[in-house]
Amino acid sequence: MQTSIYPGNRTHLSPAFPDHSEKAEAKRQLGIDPDSLHLLVFCPGREANALSELLSMIYIGDDMDSEISIICWENVEQSRYLEKAIGHIETFHLYGVPDDMSMMFYSADLILAQANDGIAMEAARLHLPLVLVDEQNMSGNCRRLMERGCAVSSRDSAELAEA
Repeated sequence: MQTSIYPGNRTHLSPAFPDHSEKAEAKRQLGIDPDSLHLLVFCPGREANALSELLSMIYIGDDMDSEISIICWENVEQSRYLEKAIGHIETFHLYGVPDDMSMMFYSADLILAQANDGIAMEAARLHLPLVLVDEQNMSGNCRRLMERGCAVSSRDSAELAEA
């Protein structure tokens, strides 16, 4: 940084320092702006139109222009429906089975998923907040995260979108 010695004539030269954190690098590799928030959605066992409605509510209520990655796994029918319903929105990214799941987790700022021990453990390890689609038989790890305030759960689409 340079500062002029003459009062009222301050010149600050600060080169832009890109964020080289693991999260920012993971976002870059996925083609996501490192400064944007990234919601990672593991397709819950909802019908495709209910999921499309939930994602639309999230998109409409999001003032931050967050990037939303949706992992459909091998549910081809759900993937096709979502592609038709929301595929035109450039902040949505649809995946079947991602090549590098760890990069998906490292790039995330928030996770939306069904209650699942594996996802809950990874969210806890990376200190990621978790929004769970309410299930009857929630696992112990998911319950512990909820008790600690690291996760919330709901069945209602509006509540899930708000969370």
